[in-house]
Amino acid sequence: MPDADWRPQVVALDIDGTLLKWVDGAGATHEEVPPAVYDAVQRVLDAGAHVVLASGRAPHSMTPIADLLDLHGHGDRLWIVASNGSVLVRYPPLEIVHEETFDAAPAVHAVLQRHPRCPGGDRGARDRLPGLGSVPRG
Repeated sequence: MPDADWRPQVVALDIDGTLLKWVDGAGATHEEVPPAVYDAVQRVLDAGAHVVLASGRAPHSMTPIADLLDLHGHGDRLWIVASNGSVLVRYPPLEIVHEETFDAAPAVHAVLQRHPRCPGGDRGARDRLPGLGSVPRG
């Protein structure tokens, strides 16, 4: 039987399709936090749990959501897991704590060698990534 006194210490929340609702309008399409979701998040914070935002979004597109939810008003700075887990930030102010990066040039080079006519194969990636100018054009 579950412990009736158990309370979560951390609640991680996805943004798109979980916290946000798309509102379609004539030229005014935007995202909003439904009142019931806002209230539920506030109850989690009031209960003393830490809320973490997690998303595939870039960090700068997640901070407005934190502001809409008033996540930074309960003392501690908010933790945000962004870019599908490759960037960890604190907010506010926005501070990158950890970032996982990789050099995409070898993968792009291999794709362009096998598919020299793929979109961007003649320009695009060759112009933006170092070392791709020597890729055979087929």
